[in-house]
Amino acid sequence: MPAPLRGLTAGLLIGLSACTVNRNPVRDAAADGLPAYTVRDAGLLDDRFSPELFGAIADSSEPTAERAKLAEGIARGRVVTVTLDSTGETEHFVVDLALVSPAVKGALPDEKVSLSVGAESPSFAFLKSVESGLVGTPVVLLYKRYNQGGQATLRWYVEAENQRVVGAIERARLMGELTH
Repeated sequence: MPAPLRGLTAGLLIGLSACTVNRNPVRDAAADGLPAYTVRDAGLLDDRFSPELFGAIADSSEPTAERAKLAEGIARGRVVTVTLDSTGETEHFVVDLALVSPAVKGALPDEKVSLSVGAESPSFAFLKSVESGLVGTPVVLLYKRYNQGGQATLRWYVEAENQRVVGAIERARLMGELTH
């Protein structure tokens, strides 16, 4: 093989091996024993904010009780900050929640939780329309940890803290569908 082709072939092989290394992230030991994130789970805990937080009328088929049953934890709290971060390639919001102890179900993930909402999320446009107007709003965080490709990942849904949501969670508890 001529020398210029050997150099090109070696360069391609090095480039391909670098791509292979990047496709295999380091395994997260914290993910061991966590359930897989299924299509059903993604329909309930999909890293979004309820449109009800932004003034939309709740759909009567809203699966709050189903989310509560699926969730590993449920916590009440308030929105502390809403920040638009545009330092990377794409914009995203970081929404900080201050959670109140004790948790409604499970244990608090922390007293303060930061949730990231990317531009591809249906919640992004809602957040952009209100931004800091959401600060101080009482919320209910429903969450569960999953094993996604060997990485421990927290998946969540944020509901408005109102009579409909609290009632659905309480009914699920009374029916024995929530285990602490």
